[in-house]
Amino acid sequence: MSEQEEFILVEEQGWRMGLSNMVRKEFTAWFGSSAWWKQALIWSVVLGFIVLSTAATAPEIGLTMFVLMGTIFMTIATIIASQDFILEEKRTGSAAWVLSKPLSRTAFIVAKLFPNAVNLTVSLVLIPGTVVFAILFVLTGGTAPFTFFLGLVPLALWVIFLQFFTICLGTFFDKEGEVMGPPFFFMLLLFQLGPMQFIGELSPFGLWILAQIYIGGFVQMGFSPSAALPIGTTIVATLVVIALLTIVSIWRFNREEF
Repeated sequence: MSEQEEFILVEEQGWRMGLSNMVRKEFTAWFGSSAWWKQALIWSVVLGFIVLSTAATAPEIGLTMFVLMGTIFMTIATIIASQDFILEEKRTGSAAWVLSKPLSRTAFIVAKLFPNAVNLTVSLVLIPGTVVFAILFVLTGGTAPFTFFLGLVPLALWVIFLQFFTICLGTFFDKEGEVMGPPFFFMLLLFQLGPMQFIGELSPFGLWILAQIYIGGFVQMGFSPSAALPIGTTIVATLVVIALLTIVSIWRFNREEF
């Protein structure tokens, strides 16, 4: 954040002190720049091309490839974008500067976590997903809109989990490798851990399977929904993990020395 940015005087106390200003700043930094549409365009083109090359002859393969490749590309984009949310602020001294204003450390972290969850979900999941749906509609008459867009929810939760995890690591470490390494390691294990009983059911690693089931690729290829992971369990487990990451991030950042 530059010293030229203006803050609007608001009446907030306790942990919420300065929160609205920081939330406004995070949304403006994303949607007020070219970052949001560049990310949306890149992944819309990449995923659209993958689906376009397969869906014309085999729609079920196109649906499956969208989820599999989308999960990989969304993972990469989320980790790269999220590592800067904290590290850049710490490296440039912006965090120390802004915390010298009427802003609580809790509000700082909350504003990094939740607004950016919306930002990344829109650019990495919602817009590319809508483009893919439009391609499928033109080529094949489309898939069921309700189940397709419901299938984007697990993908969005995976993106949010990775973003929260990366930001949480950023409160502990100061180097890119230390912050980006563990999330990339998760990506390597994702497709092995997701189908495993208990691990897939009780962690975010099963989300890509839920996305496949909702969107229709597995069902159309003969995958039985009854053999799938419990839908509610995986989503609830992910929300619990996200809540824990929020608590840990706030706890650690409140002990950061500037």
